[in-house]
Amino acid sequence: MENKTILYFGNFDCVNGFAAFNRAVGNACVFDKLGYKTIIYASNSNAIDKDNYFFHNKKILVNSKPFSRYSSYYKYSFYINEIKKHQKFIKCVIVYNMPSFPFSRILRFCKKRGIKVVSDVTEWTDSKKENIFLKPIKSIDTFVRMKKLNYKADALIVVSDFLVNFYQKRIDSNKIIKIYPIMDYSLSEIDLKTKQKRKVDDYIYLGYVGINRKGKDEISKIFPYLMSPDNHLFKLFYIGPLDEKTKRKFNEQDKIICFLDKVKHSNISSFYSKIDFNVVFRKKTRSNNAGFPSKMAESLALGVPVVCNDFSDVGSICREYNCGICLDNMSEITYESTISALKTFRFCNDTIKTLFSSSFYLDSVNQFLDGLSAL
Repeated sequence: MENKTILYFGNFDCVNGFAAFNRAVGNACVFDKLGYKTIIYASNSNAIDKDNYFFHNKKILVNSKPFSRYSSYYKYSFYINEIKKHQKFIKCVIVYNMPSFPFSRILRFCKKRGIKVVSDVTEWTDSKKENIFLKPIKSIDTFVRMKKLNYKADALIVVSDFLVNFYQKRIDSNKIIKIYPIMDYSLSEIDLKTKQKRKVDDYIYLGYVGINRKGKDEISKIFPYLMSPDNHLFKLFYIGPLDEKTKRKFNEQDKIICFLDKVKHSNISSFYSKIDFNVVFRKKTRSNNAGFPSKMAESLALGVPVVCNDFSDVGSICREYNCGICLDNMSEITYESTISALKTFRFCNDTIKTLFSSSFYLDSVNQFLDGLSAL
């Protein structure tokens, strides 16, 4: 029987960490359309509704993984046993941002048996914010994974031009494929029936979804301006955790900033229906340039343009598809030229939505998988 099974390993969690799980399911949608069965191993897999229509008639299985978080840095026997179980039918094993110790064990086991290993790389972890005990461990792990083990994998799936340019210096470009976050599953989880056109008024409504932390998203830098008497134009809907001190300081009666905390992913369409632009703004660090924000992919897939800066592939996509306003820094949002551009902007290029759809990648992924067989 032809090898038609793909095993997808990573620190996936069906409850905590939607973006990572969505990455695996999105790629699996491409494999499914090409005739492959994908088995994704995730913690809290019982949270996936067995009657979820999205998985009906798809060759995508979500199996339970009996460990998560810090255990993922040293446990590997479970992965080896699953490879043994499906060995006769495996097309390849995909490891998603896999910690270096289990990664090396999987590589060694598969190399001896002629099984192809593909590394799915969507981040370059920055250990600066880790505590003093974990920092050296994370630094070494990241170094070994990014600069040693990924070169030993048979091929790479990456998420940004930064990673393409980094690895193609030493890896044949035919062994590298770039796939942006695919939103097939994400959109199926959203209750689009609740999405309604908001009432038109004189305000420009901005939106933010995420974890606002130093070194990544830093949207809180514009909070003081939004709450100043000079702001007669912008309002902000904020979804995500925020410390109580900041929330109390800026959550005033006039609701210029509306803090919504976390919301169920299925209810997020009501958020998008209220905003004119989604804010995607990050420092141009190696970590941020290597990744790609899933919230931008989701926003554009729903037809909501972005206000962004030029990091990763975000700026180039914004300019190529005319799907938002690209600024050098968030303070430029107060410039008259920016305000004029925001007021007159029209999201009219629906082809951007296909960039985050599984159908967009069928030909390139088919060629990529065929190339694995030839290695």
